[in-house]
Amino acid sequence: MPEPLEDVLSGIAICGALAASLYGLRLITAPIRNKSILNDPVVAKSGHSWVIEPFMHKGHFCSICEQNLTGGYSCSQCRIRVDDIRCLHLASKTVQCKVNVKTMTTRRLKHHWVLGNLEPDDFCSICDEPCGEELGLSDFWCAWCCRAVHTDCKRELPEICDRGVHGRAVIPPNCMTLRKCGSRNQKEPVIETITAPPDVDNFEPIFVVINPKSGSGAGDAVMKVFKGVLHPIQVMDVLRCNIRSSFRFLDENPEIKSRVIICGGDGTISSVMSDLESLSNRPSIATLPLGTGNDLSRILNWGTESDGQFSLKEVVLHLLTRRQIIGRQLKIMKLVTEIQEAQIQPLDRWRIAIDTTRRSITSEHVSTRVETMTNYFSLGVDARVTFGMQTTRGSVPKALSSRFLNKMLFFTFGTVDLFTRTHSGLEKKIELILDGKTIELPEIEGLVFLNIQCWGAGVKVWRETENDPQPQKLDDKKFEVFAVRSSFHIAKLQVGMSSPLRIGQASEATIRLLNESVHMQADGEAWLQPPSTVTITHKCQTNMLRRIEPS
Repeated sequence: MPEPLEDVLSGIAICGALAASLYGLRLITAPIRNKSILNDPVVAKSGHSWVIEPFMHKGHFCSICEQNLTGGYSCSQCRIRVDDIRCLHLASKTVQCKVNVKTMTTRRLKHHWVLGNLEPDDFCSICDEPCGEELGLSDFWCAWCCRAVHTDCKRELPEICDRGVHGRAVIPPNCMTLRKCGSRNQKEPVIETITAPPDVDNFEPIFVVINPKSGSGAGDAVMKVFKGVLHPIQVMDVLRCNIRSSFRFLDENPEIKSRVIICGGDGTISSVMSDLESLSNRPSIATLPLGTGNDLSRILNWGTESDGQFSLKEVVLHLLTRRQIIGRQLKIMKLVTEIQEAQIQPLDRWRIAIDTTRRSITSEHVSTRVETMTNYFSLGVDARVTFGMQTTRGSVPKALSSRFLNKMLFFTFGTVDLFTRTHSGLEKKIELILDGKTIELPEIEGLVFLNIQCWGAGVKVWRETENDPQPQKLDDKKFEVFAVRSSFHIAKLQVGMSSPLRIGQASEATIRLLNESVHMQADGEAWLQPPSTVTITHKCQTNMLRRIEPS
């Protein structure tokens, strides 16, 4: 090869390596730079909830300079967009967000019109013709009722906004006062007082409680969509909010009835339900599946992470590909409608008291640990597998966390347990008493106390027969008890090739761990328990929301 050509190729290789290095450095420093920008006092106190939009599709324009966007920032609450830091500062100073009460001059809420950046499938609410077809910023849509209108048709709409089809679920900013956060556990403002809007009958606000880490980070994406449909104060991050403090206003306003959507896995759902139990004016609860098992969501007809009438994957796909903001908002709006129409289903919840005696040379001390069972409580092999998953997952980088990884970990630890048989002979290590009667157990490696009709990510283990004297119900103040022989037995249950060892039903149970430590778990949270006495008793009933399936 001639030397000049070699020099050219070497130069190209060096330039490519340099470009790759600069790009990598940019990716590393971008989060730090963007965090600094969004923490700027002018930006942070603007009322907007700015998020970074790295790859906007063609057809979106900056709300300040009106240039075509290839990246920049958008407000998750009112959906205005800007392209650079200068426009971000100008928008923060001059453009009010929909939550800013300074725009309200009366008790009634006006439309909050946003110019341009409409989608191809937006149709004018007056003439029913497509909106936003002109190049640049054209036509309007309201950040409260999500109606789109042509500029010429806008004058035909009334000045007062009814917040659309979900008017009774949305809290207008002029109907409440806020209290600033006052503790480390409360990093977001909360509602201080609330009044029903004068233009709404049967006012019943919907609140959304989300674990942003659930669903491999899908919770964070869904949270942004909900903020665009409801008032942002109605959307709460469990990592930044004290749930009990955030809902305290309900007890102070007993005339206000509400509904709550908990978005997360079974563990998040159980934890939030426990926090809401402290209220005297308790809301009814629906669940949006973002975890791996999602058993409670399945039996209440809210689907799993990939099926059901509301498909989370479809919403996330829209979010990741930057497609059709109104399209994905319609998905959330449909869910809100289903929440409003859902039937109330009482659900038993159970108190698990674990008494452990610790002895020293001179004294004896009994410590009590209290857990709550919403879905199931178990000890033995499945708790051992969950404990291994939990420990490993905690050391895995966030970027690698996913439902697929969780399922692979479950398979891996289940396979390992086939050889180790950690809880072989469990029947000799424990004593089981159901409703005062001692139960003789066969050879087992796991024991499960089940409160709902679903276990292990969709397994219907308590298969009822005709005229079954022990049918499963959510509100009969009884739980079902069954056993498994091994992790291989669990695998066969999950593919429908086997049946569990059906022990029976009970309203109270006592389990004594005799001489060895045993793995336990309650709703997916596992631990290793030393010899102790476990008592399961009825705690309360919670009003859940069951989705009405289309006929």
